Amino acid sequence: MKILLATTNKGKITEFKKILNSHKDLEILTLDSFNIHEDVEEVGNSFEQNSILKAKFYNKIANIPTIAEDSGLEIKALNNEPGIYSARYGGINITDKDRVDLILDKMKNIEQKFRVAKFISVICSVGFKKDFFLSKGILLGEIFHKAVGKNGFGYDPIFFIPKKNKTLAMMTEKQKNEISHRRLAIEKFLNNYKKNKKNNE
Repeated sequence: MKILLATTNKGKITEFKKILNSHKDLEILTLDSFNIHEDVEEVGNSFEQNSILKAKFYNKIANIPTIAEDSGLEIKALNNEPGIYSARYGGINITDKDRVDLILDKMKNIEQKFRVAKFISVICSVGFKKDFFLSKGILLGEIFHKAVGKNGFGYDPIFFIPKKNKTLAMMTEKQKNEISHRRLAIEKFLNNYKKNKKNNE
């Protein structure tokens, strides 16, 4: 089955393709495959609402089964900021490094034990047999006191996994994809997809 992965984020596209690569019945197409350049305004109040908005918007244009993800970082000490604004935290014209530096500056006086954080990924699937379904993954961790590591993207250099004693950016692509919030959400999507497919055979 051909499905549209509705995102322009190259890091996300790479991770989705790597994780879904073993599922030979799915062919992942991107917005570029359809020459789609329209943007959808993310006006939802939650990851769930924004993922639904994006999936329905691009499904209507491409007219094939579509998955869209909304994801972000929630930091308890910052009242769950940046949350749904993770990709544009601090302004739309600043870099990932600027956003990382902004978080580190806001948290410079917070002890490590209070630097609890989580990554959230919500995937909405539209255009399958069922109207739509949501798949959610959560990765628990902490905000490290400095940026460490060169892999990954976004907030990976400061997202520390105590059990691994590494930030996500210190992990290999394979190591990250084994535990990430996106991996968990994708696995739930695949379970939903298989159930949906079986029920309609």
